[in-house]
Parts: sequence; structure tokens; C-alpha cells
Amino acid sequence: LRADDPGWRWHCISGHGQSLSDWERRPLSSKIAAIEVELGTKIGSAVLDGYYTSSEVDDLLAGKQAQLTNAAALARITATAGGAPKWDGGDWPGGSGSGSLPLTLPECLAKLGVLAYYTADYGVLDASGEPCSVAGDGVAEWRDRSGHGYHLTPTDSSHRPEWYPEVVGTTPVIRFGAVTQSNLRNASLAVPARDHTIVVVASNTSPTQKWGRLAVTGLPTSGDDYNSEASAVLQADNEDGYAVVYQARYTRTALSASQAGGQQLPWGRYAVRVARGNVHLSVDGTQWSGGTTPNSGTYTGFALGCCWTGGAPYSGTVDSGTVGQLVGDELLVAVFGRSLSDWELGWLHRAVYATYGI
Repeated sequence: LRADDPGWRWHCISGHGQSLSDWERRPLSSKIAAIEVELGTKIGSAVLDGYYTSSEVDDLLAGKQAQLTNAAALARITATAGGAPKWDGGDWPGGSGSGSLPLTLPECLAKLGVLAYYTADYGVLDASGEPCSVAGDGVAEWRDRSGHGYHLTPTDSSHRPEWYPEVVGTTPVIRFGAVTQSNLRNASLAVPARDHTIVVVASNTSPTQKWGRLAVTGLPTSGDDYNSEASAVLQADNEDGYAVVYQARYTRTALSASQAGGQQLPWGRYAVRVARGNVHLSVDGTQWSGGTTPNSGTYTGFALGCCWTGGAPYSGTVDSGTVGQLVGDELLVAVFGRSLSDWELGWLHRAVYATYGI
């Protein structure tokens, strides 16, 4: 249907339709007015509760208006053979008039203003600087695809994760845990502690590991990453009956194992959004958990694979060295220096699924 026709002509996707008479469209106008009142009430409550500022509401409404302006194009969404869906006309809200909806992963991430992102099928280099090509190759660098230069490297040659081809269909992965305390990190990648988004496509392969680090935001120079004002962790947590936990200074938001299908974390799109200190944890596009974070300021440094203490990988060997060590695979990691909205995160999930089938 299209709602932007000045003559109130409503069309179904097949192209058939008819103009509504005055008496037919009056009830519809009343219904729309009621929806507008309800929406205004909800927006007002969101502002008063501190979840959105007035300027952010203006931005959201502007985006919605852009969507309505392109309602006719949205009604003609088509899928090209072997490709992702695209608009048949119009423009993506906030776009440049190209008429296309950026559902390919690189286009979507660029539109969303990604700070850094990494995919296991791009820029994974061995010690000689060549692309990894043999199963088990040690990863000396995982290059940032955003163009911002936040490349990831291990702390030293003895802590390199490994590259394996064709693990998810034809897609390779970065495997952590085969080498003790394998890790990748960038010391300068920084995000606001109270406003950021991290998306990780991952799976752990050990149901007995404890607190395996999917991502660490902030590398504190003293103390532990999970109990520091300067950092927070997103981890696979098999110790306490949780699947995934986001934790800062012992304050944590948890996704229960039953919601994720068991303690052995299945392949999924795991995301944490922190919006003005409010934490939202989701898997495959569905929000499961909410909480708050006690931290503020900036998290400086970013790492994958293992626990960090005092600015270095945790060196303990409790429980065969699996505490704090991710024993599993990562396929994609994306970092945003702001909290994505629901519809932005939804587009990203669709792009990831269209690319990798996860």
C-alpha cells in the first residue's frame, strides 16, 4: 500500500487500487489521528524518561518522514536473482538520491557510520603479511575494513589466533583458544562508555569454558577488564548458567542459556547496545535483556579472544587456561561509537544474514 498519494489512492503491490470517497477516508483519517496522538504520548514519555533527547526525537521523526516519502518505492521492493533486496525507486532515508537500499554488508555499515569492522573473509594476514591461506595459519593482523585504520594484532607471536577456511559454508573464521590466551587488539580504538554498539557473529566450541571474551571495550592499565571503570566485556559465560553476559564493574546484563539454546553458544549475531547508560543485549535481532552500566567516560582500546588485566592478557592457568579465554570462532565484529536505533540494527542484522546466512 502507499500512503503518500495526495488523492488518497491506495494501491496493493499488484498495482490495482481505487480512490476512496470522502465518507470512506474519514474513518481512516480519524484512525491516523489517533495513532499520531498515541505516538506523541510515547515520544513525550521517552524524552521525560531520559531515553531520548528532543533533538534525537527530531532526528527519528525526520527519518520516519523520509520513509513515508518513499512509501511508493517501498511498496515495490524486489529481489534480484541471487542478490539482496533493493528498492525499485526513491532513496534510502537520509541517502543521497541514488535510489538504492544499502543491504550489502559494506554499504550498510558505511551508511550506519561504523567506527571499525572486521570480517574473516577479508584482510586476515599471516606473519609474512600475506593473506592466510592454509588451515591453522597464525593470524598476525586482522585489518579494519572501515578505512579508519583500527587494525587488530596479537600482543606477540606466541598468542596468535588461527585462521580456518570454509567453516560456515564457504566462509572462513578466526579461531581463538587453540593457542593459550590467543588474542587480537587495537590500543587506540575508543568508544563512549555510555553510548556504543558492538555486534559479533560468533560461536564457542567448548561447553565447559568460562567467561570467554567475545569482545573487550577498553584495556585498563590496572585491574581486571570486567571490574574496571575503564572497560566492559561481552563474553560467553558458561560458568553461571548464562549464554552471553555484558559486564562492567560487576554490573552485568545477562542472556540466559535457555534463550540461546544451551551453554555451548550456537552461531549467532550477538549485539550489545549501550544508550545513555542503558544496556540492551540481543541475539539474532531479538532483544532479550536490559540493564544499566555504572561506567562513564571513554573506553580506550579494543580486544578479542581473552581476558585483560593490567593492560595485558590474563596469564593465569585456572581450569586448563580456559577462564577468560574464548574457545571458539568469530566471523564478523563491528564497532560503533554510538547506540544504533532499532531500525538501524535491524538493517544491519538483515545485511549480515544476507551475506553469511547467520
